[in-house]
Amino acid sequence: MSEEEELAVLVERARGGDREAADEIARRYEGRVRRAIQLRLAPDLKARVDTDDIFQSTFSAALGSLEGIRYEGEKAFVAWLTKAAEHRVIQAARRHRAQKRDVGRQRPLLAARDRSAALTSPTQGAIRNETRGGIRQAISRLQGDRRYVVELRAYEGLSFRAIAERVGLQDKNAARYLYRSALREMGDLLDAVEEV
Repeated sequence: MSEEEELAVLVERARGGDREAADEIARRYEGRVRRAIQLRLAPDLKARVDTDDIFQSTFSAALGSLEGIRYEGEKAFVAWLTKAAEHRVIQAARRHRAQKRDVGRQRPLLAARDRSAALTSPTQGAIRNETRGGIRQAISRLQGDRRYVVELRAYEGLSFRAIAERVGLQDKNAARYLYRSALREMGDLLDAVEEV
């Protein structure tokens, strides 16, 4: 069976709800769709938009609407997938611009912290510093990968996918789960400090 025939069979199986066929299509065309997303994503939005989210929403929408298309070969199928990715990029750009998430208007956290310090009373500043100290202490009391994941996310701003790769976790969902678990543990540690 040729690759063209294999793809036709996979598309037909995916139309029928076969999850393995849908996963195989996603695996085969992931690179092309990711490149299409990267090429169409404006530089100012690359810092604000998670390309993994666009990729996943593209495949979710595309595979969910397979019944509405007529399979006409791999070239047409790939063009349809990249058009779906382009549509998702446009939606993300509109959503971010509508929410006025202009990267050029954002300021680094340090500048915002210094500005807020100038606008607060000494008491408010002391409370803020005490809270920061409690958070730092809670992070320092986390063990192993939990601490590392929180530091990578909070201090370096890494995505869950990048964290998973750095820590050696299975995928971004494992990194997200470990991060949330660590935050719950930190909450418990902070609550214990407040009770004392």
